[in-house]
Amino acid sequence: MILSTIKSTIAAALVISGSAFAQDEGGPVKYENAEYFSMTNVDFKPGKAERAFEIIREHFMKASEAASLPEPYALHFKTGEWDAAFIWKLESGPADLEWYRSPNDIKWMEALAKQEGSKEAAGKLMEEWNSLIARSSGTFGHWHKKPEKK
Repeated sequence: MILSTIKSTIAAALVISGSAFAQDEGGPVKYENAEYFSMTNVDFKPGKAERAFEIIREHFMKASEAASLPEPYALHFKTGEWDAAFIWKLESGPADLEWYRSPNDIKWMEALAKQEGSKEAAGKLMEEWNSLIARSSGTFGHWHKKPEKK
């Protein structure tokens, strides 16, 4: 029974995607009016969320402001398996994910080091931050904004 349900689902998906592809004249198609975002879900160690949010508020957000960089959207969850999610808009779309260390990352770390008094002090703050996290998971996606009216 389960196998026939899976086969039916796959067949339906192939028919739907096949018909959509058949209507297409071929060639590349780019998403229109898409904005891309990166999201990191975070689960803090028990009893560590308050300190984590203090670090964000008192250190990370101030470094973002000093570096003239946008702050992420920060969602504080009341239910579920995660304590928070941090969402950054990818200004250059998926190309922003090609960086191991982006120019903005460097700018932010320099601002944090200046604010904390040294690279070593900023490094210690980052070590503390990392020690507060039990686990995290990242993903990215897009949404379609409304076309601008002319």
